[in-house]
Amino acid sequence: MIKEAIKKCKSKRIYGFCKEDLRDYYLLLGFEEIKKVPKELEKRHQQCKKERGNIIPIVFDKNKQIRDESFSKIPDLVIIDGGKGQLSCATKVFQELNLEIPYLSLAKRLEEIYLPNKKEAILLPKTNDALKLLQRARDEAHRFAISYNKNLRSKKFRK
Repeated sequence: MIKEAIKKCKSKRIYGFCKEDLRDYYLLLGFEEIKKVPKELEKRHQQCKKERGNIIPIVFDKNKQIRDESFSKIPDLVIIDGGKGQLSCATKVFQELNLEIPYLSLAKRLEEIYLPNKKEAILLPKTNDALKLLQRARDEAHRFAISYNKNLRSKKFRK
C-alpha cells in the first residue's frame, strides 16, 4: 500500500509520521528520519503526537531513490537458498501467484539441487561448472543481503 502511494505521488518529497516501532520498516522502504519538522507540518506533528504518542517524522525523497530496472524484468531462473522445505514453500507461492518461472533450490550442506515435483536431489560433482555457477549466485545473494543489512544498521546507529 505504501509503495503504491509513493509511485502515484507527483511531488518529489513525501513527509509523514510513523510510530517508533515501525521506524525500521519505513527506513527499509527508503524513508529517512528527520530531526526538524518543516514549518508547514508542525501543527500536524503536534496533533499526531497528542493522538498517537511518540511518533517520528520521516521523509521520502524521490530524487535520492535510484531505480534498478533489472528488478522490473522477469528472471530466467529463481534459485532458492535451502532444501526441500524451502522449495516446498516456494512452490506454494509460485502456484498462488500463477508464476511460470523455472526455479530450483540449492541446499548448503551437500550442495544438493532440488527441483519441483522431483523427490530425489541432484548431486553434481564439486568441480561441475553448473554447480559452481549456482553456488556463486547463492553466495552473491548472501553477500548482498549481509552488506545491505550492515548498511541499514550503520545508518540506524549514526542518527
